[in-house]
Amino acid sequence: MHKTKYSQFDPVAYEDSIVQGENYRFTILTSKLVRIEYSENNIFEDAQTKMVLNRKFKTPEFDVFESENHLKIVTKDLIIKYNKKEFSPYGLSVELNGEVNHPYRGVWHYGDETKNLGGTARTLDFIDGKTELEPGLMSKYGISVINDTNTPILLEDGWFKERESNQEDIYVFGYKTDYLEALNDYYLLTGPQPKLPRYALGNWWSRYYQYSEESYLNLLDSFYEERIPFSVAVIDMDWHLVDIPSNYGSKWTGFTWNRKLFPNPERFLTALKNRNFATTLNIHPAAGIRPFEKMYSEMARDLDVDWEHDEYIDFMPYSKKFMDASFKYIYHPNEKIGVDFWWIDWQQGPQNINDAEDPLWILNHYHFGDNQKNENLGITFSRYSGPGSHRYPIGFSGDTVISWDSLDFQPYFTATASNIGYGWWSHDIGGHRHGVRDDELMLRWIQFGVFSPINRLHSANSEFLVKEPWNYSAPYSELMSEYLRLRHKLIPYIYSMNVLSNESSLPLIQPMYYKHSDDDNSFEVPNQYYFGSELIVCPITQKVDKESLKGHFKMWLPEGKWYDLQSGLRYDGDRLMNIYRSIENMGLFIKEGSIIPLANLDNFTNSIDNPKKVDLIIGYGSSGEFILREDFTGKEKVEKGALTKINFNQSDKRVIINPTKGNLKAIPRTRSWKLKIYGAKIDRAEIKVDDKKIEVNGIYNSKLNSTDIEIPEYAPEKEISIAFKEIHSVDSYNFRLDKIMCFLQQAQMSNLDKESLLKICKSNKKLKHVLSEIGSFEASDSILNAIQEILLA
Repeated sequence: MHKTKYSQFDPVAYEDSIVQGENYRFTILTSKLVRIEYSENNIFEDAQTKMVLNRKFKTPEFDVFESENHLKIVTKDLIIKYNKKEFSPYGLSVELNGEVNHPYRGVWHYGDETKNLGGTARTLDFIDGKTELEPGLMSKYGISVINDTNTPILLEDGWFKERESNQEDIYVFGYKTDYLEALNDYYLLTGPQPKLPRYALGNWWSRYYQYSEESYLNLLDSFYEERIPFSVAVIDMDWHLVDIPSNYGSKWTGFTWNRKLFPNPERFLTALKNRNFATTLNIHPAAGIRPFEKMYSEMARDLDVDWEHDEYIDFMPYSKKFMDASFKYIYHPNEKIGVDFWWIDWQQGPQNINDAEDPLWILNHYHFGDNQKNENLGITFSRYSGPGSHRYPIGFSGDTVISWDSLDFQPYFTATASNIGYGWWSHDIGGHRHGVRDDELMLRWIQFGVFSPINRLHSANSEFLVKEPWNYSAPYSELMSEYLRLRHKLIPYIYSMNVLSNESSLPLIQPMYYKHSDDDNSFEVPNQYYFGSELIVCPITQKVDKESLKGHFKMWLPEGKWYDLQSGLRYDGDRLMNIYRSIENMGLFIKEGSIIPLANLDNFTNSIDNPKKVDLIIGYGSSGEFILREDFTGKEKVEKGALTKINFNQSDKRVIINPTKGNLKAIPRTRSWKLKIYGAKIDRAEIKVDDKKIEVNGIYNSKLNSTDIEIPEYAPEKEISIAFKEIHSVDSYNFRLDKIMCFLQQAQMSNLDKESLLKICKSNKKLKHVLSEIGSFEASDSILNAIQEILLA
């Protein structure tokens, strides 16, 4: 078994950062972050723990004021008071220095439960709607606490052990509303999110269903024929023997291939590879290894188990010998024939989790570490096991109930997980169990899945719980397929964000208050989030209104001007607003100056390789920059990737695709580009490479008020300059009138009322008068509000 050894991190703080006395120790990590320890036997832990890897922070400035019975430590941002006794609410406090958001919640007293914006939860198993979240780092009141007491410590040999001291070990974060700074320092303390293999960012196919080799490959070929891309094949538990003698107990645990369904596992896994799929197998390891398993005899001998009398090999995650044998006899042989990573479906254990004895954490830690062997990027697939779990992506959120309430909770749940650094949740898109067939619900869930960290379709073992798009009615089936194609187009953008999440402490999904905590409105839109640096997403999680045929979302746009990518409408920001979207659309907004790279899939492929042709979406109106980050598309680590900086200069009306720097072997030898410029009608553009210039015509899309500009193939070492030569303004009011006309044509309402509403909109009155007349018209709110949204864009 390959073990992760975090030798690049130093868990021992600088001596200058430490204030220590009889039974206590304070470590001032930053001016806003303090470690607080108490130990009756004066034993303090300097090793790495389940949560913490690094305490070697640059010592901040602080003052110490001390008397016989009192200690006060003052930093630029915190005031720490302690009476030098056993910790108590009246004897230990941490207070925010300076202006605070609340008269008394800016002080933490030992034992207080801080008011918190939430973190995440271990699982959503059996949840229909909301569930309670564990605490996170972020608080509107500026102070939060994470308790690292009792967590196991990591040893230099890659193993772990329980703590020997009886110490309390607490970290207090006093960052006020500097949420990104808090998250950055948390990652410095606990280690960054790992970079994921590129294949993990495409669509995943998963279903609890008794497939055979033939039926599974036929299904994947059907996806290809329908031009629906997938990159990960998830094989649920029926890959292994489940029809076992009753005296062996649970059918859920198994490690021996079912040869009736998969007569030649290596042939099957090779066929998946040939179709550009990575593969993961489901395991429920709790029952151990029983005598019917193929590897039982050899493994039992190795572990000194009485194999001659069929003694079970118990599941023993705390045993080095057992864990080494598990990888030697179970996991590595399957990886040798083509398994890429393991789905650890651990649900067993007591209701009250003991951090020191939690098998889930042990499984996550060692499976992820072993998956990094041979210089690979690591990956595992399992449930959340507490702070520090972000180091073991990807998270499996469990078996949710199929319902609108479950869908409505998941955007908030996913974004809020970033508050504890956990950025790679994977949900059962479409829901897992029970529920009612609802084609609209399935479509909306896929829309959210495309703009969530991992898009994995999955369901329980039922003939009626199907996720293949062709099993749904029109127009839902084609729309589902279109969104699944969009996910693979987004891979260049998501992969760039994947690199940033590892290198710059920026999770892919960010609550709105991360960048806009100074505006109270950012806290009022829990289902809205940033998807990477360039895009705001508003998933529709409620059924469409029967009259307007629109789903509703309350959103907030930050300051600036923003384009709706699916309508082309441009919105002024700095306002709360209601948006209304038909089943085809959701809320997708980019700011002026934003740049989003997409893979061009006009020539369909199931491959997730760095694309030969890249589409660039650009918001006209302000300058912007984006760095496209690429490297090899397999599992292997790459020390140096390829970076392509793309600039849009608004004053020059020019896009520059700069020469690619770094590892050019990772990308195609030549590449073509297509610009899609929102908010501009461009007749001509001049492309300059070296000293050669060519002119091309822009292709205007009147439905989106956007222009496409095709750029021929060039070597990535070349600088490509695209200057816009003839730009025309488009009448924005007529553009909005066309949108209102399209809406009214589809609305399920009186035709006479449609004519009256359109007449009001077409009048030459001032906008405020038009809005007043629309607001007073006798029609449903869903109709009137949808029209007002368009008029106010």
